[in-house]
Formats: sequence, structure tokens, C-alpha cells
Amino acid sequence: MRIFILEDMEIRIDTFKNWFKEHELIFSKTAQEAIDVLAKDLNFEILFLDHDLGDRIFVSTDDENTGSRVAKFLSDKIIKGRIIIHSWNPCGAKNMMSYLPSAEYIPISSKDAFNI
Repeated sequence: MRIFILEDMEIRIDTFKNWFKEHELIFSKTAQEAIDVLAKDLNFEILFLDHDLGDRIFVSTDDENTGSRVAKFLSDKIIKGRIIIHSWNPCGAKNMMSYLPSAEYIPISSKDAFNI
């Protein structure tokens, strides 16, 4: 299975790597990097999208380097895979869901890294 993951925290990246050991994982750490990857290839079974990037938490949805920018980019694309917004920022996640209403919201905290 091919899985795209927008995430910048190393502990959470390690969590995803442990959860999906047998799968092909494509990581992006910034909104622009994610857009660059997804502009070329949307063929993923799952897309995990975080909101807060750049080692910051509870970032405004107006910020350029957020999952909201990626969600807005994806909003007019045909996506066959499952989209999971995993941000711990409920306001950011809500904003992302406004662009991607078929997405699921499943917050994953850095503490989840210890509950594998």
C-alpha cells in the first residue's frame, strides 16, 4: 500500500514508520513539499495530513506552512484514497475538513508514539 504522510515531528514520523512497516511511505515535512509531491502523484491509498508544521503547535490556518494550504490545494482534485487529518489542532483540522469534507478526523498526539 502507498501512503502519503504530511508530518514534521520526528517522533510522529517514527510512529507512522512503526505502524506501517510493510508499506511504501512518502513523507513531506512542509506544505510546499507536500503540494509538489501531490501535484505529480495522487495515487495513494491513504493520505495522512497534519495541520501544524514547522515545529509549531496551534498555528493559525492563515499561515502558509500548514495542512490547510495542502487541503485547499487538494480540494478540487479527484482523490481515490482515504484522507485522514491527524492534527492535534482542532481548529486547523476543522478548517482542513471544510476543504476536504470526505476526510476523516483522527487526531494523533505525540504520546501515541508510545502506544504502538
